[in-house]
Amino acid sequence: MSFTNFTSGNNHAFGGQYLELVPSERVRYDCRFEDAGLPGLMQTTVTLKAVSVGTEVHIAQESVLEMHPLEACYLGWQESCATLADGQSATAKLRGCPPSNRAFGDGPFR
Repeated sequence: MSFTNFTSGNNHAFGGQYLELVPSERVRYDCRFEDAGLPGLMQTTVTLKAVSVGTEVHIAQESVLEMHPLEACYLGWQESCATLADGQSATAKLRGCPPSNRAFGDGPFR
């Protein structure tokens, strides 16, 4: 995978492995950047919990590199979740789901 830092224009590629997959509950994986100038291994855990209005999502990252501002991590996850929610809404519309089923967490991502 890769992402682009919109401030600097730099592209950063990274890879890793899944450490734990519990369907509809938890995904845990590690991540290492391909650039030797970005050393270290980060670990991310995404926990899902069914709630009355959809799915609660909790994301925890460990060993985030010092050169990555914490605010940038929050922004990246906010953008990812917004993109996922937008895609979910589009999927619901394509399937003809009623508006009540378009909440984040309903459908194929649940």
